[in-house]
Amino acid sequence: MLILILAGAAALALLTAFLLGGNRRAKARKNSLEEIGTVSGVAFEPFGPDLKFLESTGLPYFAEGRSSVAKNFFRFKEEDGFESFFFDYACAVGAPGSETKSECTAALFSFNKNVFPAFFLSADGAAPQPGIPGYGPADIKNFPGLQENAKVYSDDVNQLAALLNSGKSELFSKEPDWSAQAAGQYLLLYKAQQLASPGSYLEFVKAAKLLALRLAV
Repeated sequence: MLILILAGAAALALLTAFLLGGNRRAKARKNSLEEIGTVSGVAFEPFGPDLKFLESTGLPYFAEGRSSVAKNFFRFKEEDGFESFFFDYACAVGAPGSETKSECTAALFSFNKNVFPAFFLSADGAAPQPGIPGYGPADIKNFPGLQENAKVYSDDVNQLAALLNSGKSELFSKEPDWSAQAAGQYLLLYKAQQLASPGSYLEFVKAAKLLALRLAV
């Protein structure tokens, strides 16, 4: 009995240490990103964007994610015809009972006009097909230049091919970690299961903005 009590106490201590360590890391990340906002003159909020706004974009990542959390939120002023929002986003994805946690730094762009057909480009091909209308499976052969293991979901293959086959699919082959979701005025760029580190955060912002601009032109 004593052994069981000691084992239980040890397990509880390990769990407590793990949770405290996670809280410390989260706080340190928040403080580091807040400092970036202060130095660069960009507004920073500990939480946001509002989840209802994210769902209203119609993008699968936000519309289908469960138990979602958006935090460490930067909102950049409009430039080059779009507003940009950068934040850490975590949610559960997949069928109930077999869901997995997804977490990344998200780069969301809101253009001042409809630019994109509805599509989802999964860079590593690991993401499941969205369950919402507009995102049926598309043959990767329609988009020369994309990585072979990538998967594309879109019901508007012709419009998407016109967009990507104008030299833009090569943008993803040069930086194959980027996944993209888009619909109308909204474009989401992210690297699956990757949080941009504070030390490289501004480089991440610059790269995402450049990719968004090139896709929209």
